[in-house]
Amino acid sequence: SPSSSSSSTSSGPSTSRGAGHAEPQKLKALESLACGGIAGALAKTVIAPGDRVKILFQTDPTRPFSMSAAWAQARTIVTEEGVRGLWRGHGATLLRVAPYSATSFATFE
Repeated sequence: SPSSSSSSTSSGPSTSRGAGHAEPQKLKALESLACGGIAGALAKTVIAPGDRVKILFQTDPTRPFSMSAAWAQARTIVTEEGVRGLWRGHGATLLRVAPYSATSFATFE
């Protein structure tokens, strides 16, 4: 069939990116705020266990830091409080981080 052997052509306006590539859309203000808030909250959630252990060492001057001591502390938290114990206090962190990340992303986007 002639239609299957013919080359396809772009029917839209030509862009500097080439045929078939649309210009990126600018996010609306609320979308930008949501993206920033979610990204910041997700990033903090991923590093929360490390932060919990780090803070325990920072607030107790009698506890000398070493990587083996940090791993031992994390194991102690999991044993005594369960895995969720590594995220204890994380809600308060999210209340601070999410709005900051949202406004930062929206401002510089």
